[in-house]
Amino acid sequence: TIQGAIDRIRGAAGTQDLGEGIVSASDFERRLGRVSAEAFSGTQRDVGVEAAGARERILGVSETTGVAPEQLLKGLETFQQTFSQFEFGLESMEAVAQTAQATGVQFDDLVNILGEGQQQFQLTGDQADDFFAVLAQQGRVGAITPGQFSENFGRFFGAYTALTGRQGIEGFR
Repeated sequence: TIQGAIDRIRGAAGTQDLGEGIVSASDFERRLGRVSAEAFSGTQRDVGVEAAGARERILGVSETTGVAPEQLLKGLETFQQTFSQFEFGLESMEAVAQTAQATGVQFDDLVNILGEGQQQFQLTGDQADDFFAVLAQQGRVGAITPGQFSENFGRFFGAYTALTGRQGIEGFR
């Protein structure tokens, strides 16, 4: 097929279509290596092993959700660089991708909402689905949509948790 021929040419040239046009596979690997090194430097963990695991997770989530690997890597970079939460980013990546696909809310906005929620409510990666379910439920009852939440309320998490002392997914509810 024509697409097969294009893919073979890209492979020979060291490029891939990762969702936002053609990017160099080496650029993807360089960025993944850099964010992994940032997350694990100074620890006893092997950065190369962690990067390889992250690559497999990104590609797996991309395949199951249809969100481009480039977008998933960008989200992981945001989790690490903004929130210092590489592992949380990996754990919650699929929930973010599925929510973006289901709601039409920008992937980057959801990463930022969840990152703020994780920091303020001490959420775990397996609570990401519940976090987005609470937002979706509020949207269904007309209280607020995830997009409105992103635009207007994410920055107030800190004040809310300081005033109420609530944490975890129950604190968010």
